[in-house]
Amino acid sequence: MSLPPPLPANERERLQALRRYEVLDTLPEEAFDRIVRLAARMLRVPVAIINFVDEDRQWGKATHGTGSTEAPREHSFCAWTILSDEVMVVENAHEDPRFRDNPQVTGAPHIHLYAGAPLVTPGGYRLGSLCVVSPGPHEIREEDRTVLRELAAMVVDELEFRRARRDLEREVAVRERALRDLTENRAHTETLAVLLASLEVDLLPVEAARLTAEHVARQVGLDWVALASAGGNRVTARTVWHAPGVPDALLHTARQGVPLPGSLTGRTLERGAPLFVDESAQGPFADLGVRAAAALPLGRMGDVAHVYLAARLRPVGWSAADRQLLEAAASSVRVAFERAERAASFPG
Repeated sequence: MSLPPPLPANERERLQALRRYEVLDTLPEEAFDRIVRLAARMLRVPVAIINFVDEDRQWGKATHGTGSTEAPREHSFCAWTILSDEVMVVENAHEDPRFRDNPQVTGAPHIHLYAGAPLVTPGGYRLGSLCVVSPGPHEIREEDRTVLRELAAMVVDELEFRRARRDLEREVAVRERALRDLTENRAHTETLAVLLASLEVDLLPVEAARLTAEHVARQVGLDWVALASAGGNRVTARTVWHAPGVPDALLHTARQGVPLPGSLTGRTLERGAPLFVDESAQGPFADLGVRAAAALPLGRMGDVAHVYLAARLRPVGWSAADRQLLEAAASSVRVAFERAERAASFPG
């Protein structure tokens, strides 16, 4: 019966190092395939493999002259190779007590000769091996050991290159995301400044709504902005801004009005607080293409309650920055309503 390989003394740290390379169960890559082809040619053997050894198996990243080499760790030649920094050579696996009953010896690929160089990272962790295999006797010379060590070092160099490239790509992605966020935040800040400045201007509510919509719509990605008025059991909406391509049916339905109960405006007035809907899957406006909607209460003038409505025709959720800008826009319109109500109360 073949002997199971013992665990390296630093097995836990070795496995952590292996995971950091993110190589297990990845697709074939030409850089590694080229190395096994070269190993087979230079050592004059039919089979060459790059194997990695994880907790309970060996897994082949690149193979030449054979198919998949995944096998239980207890049957792995490479699990013995990672116990030392030296090239391991098994001249006749049929006579070696560690391997003579191994399924890879008694069956396919019928290993007779095995020679493997450990894949040693710069930190000293042995992740697997570059090995060559022959089904019959084959001499491994000292220069063959040297070649195997050099090619194994090339495998590790490629692993390091992959990791450095991946880390660089992630860093670039983080920087690009940070730059986008910075640009977006700057644009949001500038828009907020415009909205704050509008508070100092004496505008009619509709004018204030149109002005805020023009500044906010582009920044937030709106398609439609309206002032909703709820009186009795019905709500109508006066469009103050809309993007090109907004369906005429949406504008018409808003103008004609919908029943107040159950509508976005009705739900907002019941809450007494802004309502942001990321996916508008029901209601009359959903049938007209609205996929995300926002409603912000503006207060009452007499018996009529007013709500600031905004909509997107794309199913894009409202970010915290989007909500901040819309609430600032609603505040500007709310101030305009308060001024209009005071002017109506004191006409002189």
